[in-house]
Amino acid sequence: MRRILLHAIDDVFRPLDPSDPPERWEPVLMKKLLEGDCSWGTIKLILGWIIDTNTLTIRLPPHRIQRLAEILESVPRSQHRTSVKKWHAILGELRSMALALPGARNIFSTMQNALTLKQKGRVALHKGVLDALDDF
Repeated sequence: MRRILLHAIDDVFRPLDPSDPPERWEPVLMKKLLEGDCSWGTIKLILGWIIDTNTLTIRLPPHRIQRLAEILESVPRSQHRTSVKKWHAILGELRSMALALPGARNIFSTMQNALTLKQKGRVALHKGVLDALDDF
């Protein structure tokens, strides 16, 4: 299978030609193959996501799970307001993680709506917003 794939790469990317400039490299470098770039595995870390092709799932890596816990701990249930800047940062990070969090896509409407009710650069964290954070 690996041989077939490497031949397919040669079909798509032409091999080096003597007339090529010295800046052009081989499409498949032996150095990279020896480092394990072409190793087979059903679980890979790709672009910051753990992808499991056996179970067809995507997960957050441990450092992003820890960051999620830090975000959620930074807004205690007793807090009633926060700055717009901090709320934007929280929403942005949660949205970037939502792909791997089941059911997270439908939670954002309440949290996003809190921005429409901002006053003097502060966002009110009413019960619905805090409930949405608890759902995470």
